Amino acid sequence: MADSLTTARLPPELCSCIFGLAVLEQSITNFKTLLRRLCDVCGTCSDWRNITISTPALWCRLRVECKTPLVAIHTFLSRSQSLPLLFELFFIGDKASAASVADRLASITPHIPRIQHFNLRTNIPEALAAVHDIFHMADSPLLRNLSIGFIFSPHGEFSPADIHPLICRTWFEGKYGMLEHLSLSCAYMPFDRLFFPSLRTLFILDVPFRHSRSASSTASAIANSPQLLQLKIGGFPCHAMNVVTEPIRSASVNALDIAFSKDGTTAALASCLDFPSLSFLRIDLARESDVQSALTCVRLFRRVRRLVIVASSNNIFSPDALFLTPAFPGVVSIDLGGSYPSFFVNLLLVSNASAINGYSTSPLVTTLS
Repeated sequence: MADSLTTARLPPELCSCIFGLAVLEQSITNFKTLLRRLCDVCGTCSDWRNITISTPALWCRLRVECKTPLVAIHTFLSRSQSLPLLFELFFIGDKASAASVADRLASITPHIPRIQHFNLRTNIPEALAAVHDIFHMADSPLLRNLSIGFIFSPHGEFSPADIHPLICRTWFEGKYGMLEHLSLSCAYMPFDRLFFPSLRTLFILDVPFRHSRSASSTASAIANSPQLLQLKIGGFPCHAMNVVTEPIRSASVNALDIAFSKDGTTAALASCLDFPSLSFLRIDLARESDVQSALTCVRLFRRVRRLVIVASSNNIFSPDALFLTPAFPGVVSIDLGGSYPSFFVNLLLVSNASAINGYSTSPLVTTLS
């Protein structure tokens, strides 16, 4: 936050974030009061009267929900003038919410060419379809970050059959040469004939229906992204993971995040062992069998410098893992998420790691020298 001695204004990016959240609860006329209260609490920017509410940079980040007032959306978009925009759309509701979603998307549509970051989270099929149509019809030359996620509720109104026809539609028409980050959750997109010259991070999670087309499409996205550095994949069955990871061998990926699916991904993990530039590895583990197979494979990652292991259960480690835990020859930092028995952490200490973070069980008692 800005120092009141050097500037009389809050940083524009902070104000923009504050405004984007406050629009959900505050009227436009109360924004200045909101800033004043913030300044009083934080003890900075005491000369709040000099903040210019009409400054376009303050109006570039907007979070929209089903109940966001339309007047607030129009005010944001008009005051941002021609600056690049960051949209966060959270459309969580029932079938009756579809009409309100359509009204709010209609307000946004003319400004699609200015969007730089776009994040959609929804459980409403109509919302996903409407956003697809918007991007299909309008160019987005400034788009750098695109995140699409469909949320399935176990007891919700919508089944996978409702969303399947929407997921399998084509989103990209070769318009996004500036795209650097792409994140998809429960949303399949056909990438087979697409080229991403600037893409650096690709997240593909919770692939719906375990569809073989999803695996081959993801593999195409990896192969057609020459600048790709970070990859996060999960939700594929084992045989599909082999398809996905094959193009990684020739990629420049240096950070890999693997989420183990219920079907296991051991074979796929083993097929990635010859990464030429991999320095960061993160593995999510949910079952004991995942632990044993994963740790056996990890010992072959000779170039990994930072290892993150996340366990979703306190009791997934068995004594058998004691003999499978490798020495991690190149690892210098290990981060643990979840709870781990002391014997497992003791074995990590005999590796070359100089930092072990996130240990959350009883005090460590080292028994091995």
